[in-house]
Amino acid sequence: METSILLLSSMTKVRAMLHIVYENDNISLRELAMHTKQNIDKLFPLLYACSTFGFIKITKSNVKLTTLGKKFLDSPYETAKKVLKKTEPFEEVLKLLKDTPMGTIELTHLLIKKDLLSGNPMELNELLKHSLNSWCVNTNILSHDIKKDTWHLRSSLS
Repeated sequence: METSILLLSSMTKVRAMLHIVYENDNISLRELAMHTKQNIDKLFPLLYACSTFGFIKITKSNVKLTTLGKKFLDSPYETAKKVLKKTEPFEEVLKLLKDTPMGTIELTHLLIKKDLLSGNPMELNELLKHSLNSWCVNTNILSHDIKKDTWHLRSSLS
């Protein structure tokens, strides 16, 4: 699985995509591209993220919202907490931060070493920072000391 692609998605983009799918039950990829005013190829990373999180099901060329996707639209923060603890690379980030705070660069290198991320480390640092802010800071799972660029686990994920 190419987990680096998940870092391209933000909570806002995922929610926007899910709203369109919800409003247009069992929407075709072509119609989805028209609604978002995006080329289908540009939608694939976001569709991949939504599918990996379990929010949508793609069959042939149609996209349908799952029960978990509907739940995410109703309670995004609580649903995200449950989903993130089971989805890489977030699951590993949360494990790494359980006992000690860590910087973005260190987290990125550990995730690369564990084969959970691949690509240019400098680009991955920025993607990871953006993604952790979007998904984990917004849901109160992590806090981020911007001056020190240090991530801290904030709450339990029970």
